[in-house]
Parts: sequence; structure tokens; C-alpha cells
Amino acid sequence: MKRIDYFWLRAATQISGIVFISQAIIEVISVRKEGFEWVFSACAFAFAISCTVTILAIVWNAIRARGQS
Repeated sequence: MKRIDYFWLRAATQISGIVFISQAIIEVISVRKEGFEWVFSACAFAFAISCTVTILAIVWNAIRARGQS
């Protein structure tokens, strides 16, 4: 079986992480406009999902590689 490629998963994790960190800094500085309080939660959710999917792909590849040896 072919391994799962990590390129897009790693890119999604890095991009969502950068956005999450920048939103966290904005949250600490408190310069957020009214009505955009949901953005921080959405960024945190996107980062958590991308990390989870990346970790699951790594585990899946490790399980499949162990079965082939």
C-alpha cells in the first residue's frame, strides 16, 4: 500500500498554527473589533483539527509499515 503523503497535512498545520498564534497575540493585546470574538475559537479549532489529522496520518502510516515488515 502507498503511504499517506505529509506535505499538505504539514502545510495545513503550519498555516493554521501561524494564524492561531497571530490571533492569540491579537487576543492578548485586545485590539479585536466588536463582533469578531468567534475568530479566535475558529482558529483554535482549525489548528486542533489539523494537528489531529496529521498525527492520525503518522500513526496510520506507522501501523501499515509495521504490518509490511
